Formats: sequence, C-alpha cells, structure tokens
Amino acid sequence: MKIKIRKKTIIIGILIITVVFILVSVVSKNNRPVEVEITKAAVQDIVKTISLSGKIKADNQVDLSFATSGTINSIAVELNSSVKENDTLAVLNTAVLYNTYLAQKSLYDKAKQQLETFIETYNDDPDTAGINSEDIYWSKYKEYDDAVISSKASSDAALNGLSNAYIKSPINGIVTESNYKKEEYAAVGSKVIQVTDPNTLYFGVSAAQEDIGQIKLEQEVKIELDTYPNISLKGSVYYISPVPTTDASGNSVYEVKVKIGNEENIPEIKLGMEGSASVILENKISRLSIDSSAITEIGDLKYVFVDKNGVAKRIDIKTDFEGDVLIEIIEGLKEGDNVILSPLSRVKDGKKVTENAN
Repeated sequence: MKIKIRKKTIIIGILIITVVFILVSVVSKNNRPVEVEITKAAVQDIVKTISLSGKIKADNQVDLSFATSGTINSIAVELNSSVKENDTLAVLNTAVLYNTYLAQKSLYDKAKQQLETFIETYNDDPDTAGINSEDIYWSKYKEYDDAVISSKASSDAALNGLSNAYIKSPINGIVTESNYKKEEYAAVGSKVIQVTDPNTLYFGVSAAQEDIGQIKLEQEVKIELDTYPNISLKGSVYYISPVPTTDASGNSVYEVKVKIGNEENIPEIKLGMEGSASVILENKISRLSIDSSAITEIGDLKYVFVDKNGVAKRIDIKTDFEGDVLIEIIEGLKEGDNVILSPLSRVKDGKKVTENAN
C-alpha cells in the first residue's frame, strides 16, 4: 500500500514539475524582446511617381536602302562609323546602268542636233529644207521637238537610275546598322544602312491609358538604365503622343519621350539601352514622414508602434500626402521618433522589443 502511495506521489510530482517548467518557459518567451526593424520619423521629401520601362531611341534616325535592285559593289562605312550629310555610304554595280545612261544620252544629243540642223536649214533656205508653207514647218518642228522631249525623258530616267545605285547619308551621324557586304544582292527597299544622329537621343516609354492622364509636359523624370544600375539620370517629358498605338499584348499605349539632362560626368549612353523611367507626378518638400509599411490601418483608424526605451508603444496618427514609399504624418509623431517597421501581430502595446542588428 505504501508503495502505491509513493508511486502516486512521484507521478504527481513529475506532473507538477512539468507544468511549472511549461509555465516558466511560456512566461520567459513572452518576456523575451521581439526583434524589430526601426525607422525614424524624419522631415524629408515625399515623391509620388509612375514607373515605366523603355529604352534609348533617337529622334533623328534614318533607314537607308537602294531605290533599285542590284549587286553591291562597295560599302564605304562600318558599324559605328561617323558620317556627314551627303557622304556616299554604299554603291551598286553601275556598269549596266552607266552604259544605259550613255546610250540614252547619245540619243538625246542626236535628237537635239537634228532639231538644231532643221531650224538652221530652214532659216538659210526653206526650199532646201523642203518647207513651202508655215503649216509644214510647224509640223516638222513638232516632230523633231517631240523626239528631243522623249529622248531627254529617257536620258533623265537613266541618269536617275544611275543615281539610285548610290546610298548617301541625308544627315550627320553614326552608322548604327550595316546589314550587307560587298557582292551581296540588295533588293529594292531592303534596309542596307541605318544612320543615327547621337545628339537626338532620348528615353522612350509607352504609357497605358490609365497612366497617360497623369503625365504632363516638362514633368521631371528619373531614368535608370540597366547598363548603369547605380546611376540615376535626370530628364524631363518633352513629347506625349496624341494618338495611341497597340503594343505586343494588344493594349492601347501612348508614346512618351523623355529628354536626358546635360549633367556632368554622365555615362556614355548608346542607342537601344534599356531601363526604367520614374515620372514624378507630385513632390512634397520637407514633410514629416515615415515608411508607409510601419502603419497599421483598421477602418479609418491608423496607428504605429514606437520603440520607447525597448518597449513598444502604440500611437494613433493622422496622415496626409502618400508617396511611393513615404507617407506624411500630420499628427501623433515628432521628428526623431523610433517607429517600428512592419509590426504585424508579433508587436503589441507594451511588448518588449529590440532593434534587429542586421
């Protein structure tokens, strides 16, 4: 009987010790400070933007092709070559075209000579010219003159055909595409060379219908190119298309052009570089603000938790202007307050907290 009582006592003792251990562990855990991230309420600029992807394009860019088909005799430039207006860039084999022009010009010269000889002969002696009436004279004159007009048209067409065998640059710039080599066949209208004026580069984006109404001329823009991820370039909107186009997904978009500012130490910008543009819609200067992720909203009520000597204290706040990241505080906080970021359910009023060392 004493053995049974002793066993019972041992079991009860073990249970009591277990419960006490659990209670101590729970209390200890509840008293353990929660690691949190802290941001300070600060007076700073609050920015609201629209971010759009795009790439570097050029206002003055020309695609050049031959106006006649043929085999290329020479390409005078390479990719990235600098060219001036009216420079010859490429030439087709002109042997056939040149011989055609010479033949047509010869016919034109012969027709002119025949007309001049007829007029001189008539002026010297109408009978010799076989002209015995004014009607006959004008009939003959028209016959010779028509031959001159017709042969001149053929000569001019042959000369034009010869000129079509040359590609000349209509602008100053650099060669940004060169698609053919010597002795390759180029069809009419196929792009042989592209020339770009590097002084007309801009950052081009496409804005959706829901965004375009917020974008205005001369709005400030911050440009970040993928090539230079740690550099932000300043720009401004200088063109907004009045009519939409359709993008690859079938959506209506509007072209927006951003002029890149002339800053010192600007990196080399090249055609086709991709990146993003943040169009600044609104910018509030020197406003008391915090990261919006620190705010908890329940209905119309907004509050934050502030670290007061290692203890979380709930403070109700009122806000005003909201930017991309920051939100203006007009009541409840003061500059320098240590506000807890993303508190979620782990932070409660009166809870011990400690700032995350990372």
